[in-house]
Amino acid sequence: MSVKWGASSFLPFLALFSSLVAVDHSAAPPAVDLIGADDTQAAAALQAIEASPVATSASATRSASLRAPTGVWKIRGDLWSAVLDNSNETVWVWDGTQAVAVPTEAEPSDDVQSILPTATAELLQEWRFQFEVAQRAEHPELTDDLRRWRTEAGSSWSLPPQVRYQWFEALKLHVRDRLLVWFDANEIAVPADFVETQAAGKGRTPRGGDPGTEQLRTLVIQCIEGMTREELDELRLPPVALLRTRRR
Repeated sequence: MSVKWGASSFLPFLALFSSLVAVDHSAAPPAVDLIGADDTQAAAALQAIEASPVATSASATRSASLRAPTGVWKIRGDLWSAVLDNSNETVWVWDGTQAVAVPTEAEPSDDVQSILPTATAELLQEWRFQFEVAQRAEHPELTDDLRRWRTEAGSSWSLPPQVRYQWFEALKLHVRDRLLVWFDANEIAVPADFVETQAAGKGRTPRGGDPGTEQLRTLVIQCIEGMTREELDELRLPPVALLRTRRR
């Protein structure tokens, strides 16, 4: 039902009724308080929303129906950063062909439509909570690890290995859907290279013919392509592998 109203999940749906409910994101799980119990007030709020349809509902429905690309895939680098880089020092804007980071004080206030939808810390926390809930159901033995990762806002690499790849995929889908909604709402054509794909194993020669090694290599590449800048800064690679790559 939430997708119909342009919301990717239930909490954004509740935000449409801010005059009726208040959501406390600091609680775990988020707490919802009813602040308007009058039937007349509720009907008036619903009527107001229906009279002014959510501009992004069509694109939300469309993006929700899209399937993740097969093989190795990633969001174009500048657009990926535009959604996940929520520092207070820069604002990400669309210049017509690419996402560009500009100082906060230089934010183009006369053209707010060019400002890309950078995820807030609260939204990132909501994505983490949704992932935690889903994975707890499948991996109850990881409940404490998942809760610690969410509450401490740990890096992707602090997740248990059993669910780390699933988080990379979930995060990519969140970023993709958020950008698709924004492009559609602002009537901007989605760039042809918005999502970059590569068939698993394509362009690489198996070393020793070991399929297990190739599967592991593909997984590592998928993980790296889903990492944020902070996570890349934490990445440690064997010096021998770096030298071998530079000599190619």
